[in-house]
Amino acid sequence: MAETVGERLAGVWARTDRIFEILAPEAFLAQPIALRHPFIFYVGHLPAFAWNHVCVGVLARPSFNAAFDELFSRGIDPDVDDPSHCHAHPEIPDRWPTVAEVLAYRDRVRASVLESVDAVTERAGSHLMARDGRVFSMVIEHELMHQETLLYMLQELALDRKVRPAWLPRDVTGRGRPPATVRVPAGTATLGAAFTDLAFGWDNEFPRLRSSCRVSASTRRR
Repeated sequence: MAETVGERLAGVWARTDRIFEILAPEAFLAQPIALRHPFIFYVGHLPAFAWNHVCVGVLARPSFNAAFDELFSRGIDPDVDDPSHCHAHPEIPDRWPTVAEVLAYRDRVRASVLESVDAVTERAGSHLMARDGRVFSMVIEHELMHQETLLYMLQELALDRKVRPAWLPRDVTGRGRPPATVRVPAGTATLGAAFTDLAFGWDNEFPRLRSSCRVSASTRRR
């Protein structure tokens, strides 16, 4: 049986929470990578993205914390002056909100998003992002992408600013897969997809393109 939207959201949120559990309590303002915000930003950015696209973008609901909606709407780069970016980026605050304030905002957004599933479904005939639950797929995909961001930030964080969560298994080592040569035959490759083929896709995944290569090649698998 396929997962419901609510189950998919709960699953991805649980994984995000497990990642943040690796942070020591005093490390939320740490910025181990200069081209990324402190961790506290991402605690707020993920729910802000969901709120701004589901509850505002599709359902046009009034905000309960407009300041946080805007503060955490900016992209993952602290300094963005490129005019080609698709939306404005608010100023970085001199002082970030407390972890407790941001977590309270996150929890209220999550509850609102879950309560919005039926209302979004009702708008499927009049709003493109409501059709087939696309807006929820976008929110989930966005969260999965940021989980990767958080993990490589944690990799750069000093060891004494991390804690070992109880759920993390002990290290498992062993022999990996041996290297080998993989033959790639000549043929036609399909890149991207038609919009109607997928329940969700980012804008740069459309349209579907086909490209032919007449020469086979070999690559080394490591």
